[in-house]
Amino acid sequence: MTPMTIGWAASAAVIVAAGLWFSWRWRRLSWRYASLEAANGELQQSLDRCRNALRALEGEYSQLTDRLPVGVLTLSSEVVRKANHKATILLGKGADSIIGRPLVHLDIPYDLLEIIRRVAELRAPVHEAITFGDAQPRIMDVVAVPLLPGEGASGEILMLINDLTELRRLETVRRDFVANVSHELRTPLATIRAMTETLQDGAKEDAEVANRFLENIIQEVDRLTRISDDLLILSKAEIGTPERRSVSLVQIVRDVVERVRSQAEAAHINIQMSDSPDSWLEGDPDQIEQVVVNLVDNAINYTLPGGSVLVTVQEQSDSVTLLVRDTGIGIAQKDLPRIFERFYRVDKARSRRTGGTGLGLSIVKHIVEAHGGSVSVVSEFNHGSTFTVTLPKNSSFKENEQ
Repeated sequence: MTPMTIGWAASAAVIVAAGLWFSWRWRRLSWRYASLEAANGELQQSLDRCRNALRALEGEYSQLTDRLPVGVLTLSSEVVRKANHKATILLGKGADSIIGRPLVHLDIPYDLLEIIRRVAELRAPVHEAITFGDAQPRIMDVVAVPLLPGEGASGEILMLINDLTELRRLETVRRDFVANVSHELRTPLATIRAMTETLQDGAKEDAEVANRFLENIIQEVDRLTRISDDLLILSKAEIGTPERRSVSLVQIVRDVVERVRSQAEAAHINIQMSDSPDSWLEGDPDQIEQVVVNLVDNAINYTLPGGSVLVTVQEQSDSVTLLVRDTGIGIAQKDLPRIFERFYRVDKARSRRTGGTGLGLSIVKHIVEAHGGSVSVVSEFNHGSTFTVTLPKNSSFKENEQ
């Protein structure tokens, strides 16, 4: 074999060996690529599952927080990241105008921004009550807590906002109610005690004085009884759900008018009921009658001799309206917003003379609203008043919230 032949054979062997090596390497790389491709597919599937799970969790979070009665905000670097439906209502803004925007660009109370900055600085919870708004201020209970660690304001913060305005109003009503009840009870009790002590000190020996004192004591006891009865009626109207029965409002009005006619005639007041077709509604007959009695009695007591009271029932497609008009002394504009408050009296002297407790109109308001209706008044001082009660025919009774 010649040297040239040997050289060609060696070259061929090298080429074959190189081909075999490259073929092996190629197959090995192909196997690795296939393995990487399979792993990448599995990784992509896992990533998709994680994304779907995250979206599901975010959906559950949104559903959960949107059902909460408090506002929920998540913030990072003083930027709103999430806000539930209640939070948008309390802040008076839409979700699109809140989420993703810095707080400094939003029209929010400065105290709220200060709470967030304190939490970011201290990395500790802050709990405060602040006031929202100027024209109609609302009291908000704010709780802010740090969530994720971060430098300064970069960490996430969870904020809960609860509107305490109605609760504070009810607390004020309760305190005023207790104070008013105590005052109303103290006056007749003090009178009874003073007259009783006077009788014990010898006034009982004077028959004329003794009889006068005893008559006054009986009047004060009657007054206490009326207060007690009205408080029980008011309590039932506030707490209990009205009984659902078919009620003829026209028949109730007719009965009440006939019952008080002698009282009106004795005061030289003309009381009339306008002709009305029979109107039926669902409600508690005793409570509906109490509404009519209180409004008619109120009209008589505040109408001067020679005046008149007119009671009218009007029927609409889905409601019945009661109107009680009088030509009495009327109500000053400054008193109109408060006449349905407990123990509020426009004319205290007249109320005491007529035996009023100051609870009648409050009872009317609570009974009417418990039946899903409304009550209003139009009045002008020295030109009479018109009270209007509208009741649905098919009452959707309201559960008491107080």
